[in-house]
Amino acid sequence: MKVSLIVVNYNSKEEALNLIKSAERVKVFKDFEIIVVDNSKEEEAFKNSNVKYLTENRNLGYGGGLNYGAEF
Repeated sequence: MKVSLIVVNYNSKEEALNLIKSAERVKVFKDFEIIVVDNSKEEEAFKNSNVKYLTENRNLGYGGGLNYGAEF
């Protein structure tokens, strides 16, 4: 079973990066991915992390960001 953690970021890159680091340390699932939907265009913060980075031309909000991430 593939498990996806969808992180919606809006001007909270430090908190999102801490969450990503914590999730990567906990290896409960073998097929695990982290998807970051960035509503604030902080791409530089996530370049060195092992995540799928998504952004849209507008702020999708929390629910919209989750739905957008779930598409992938």
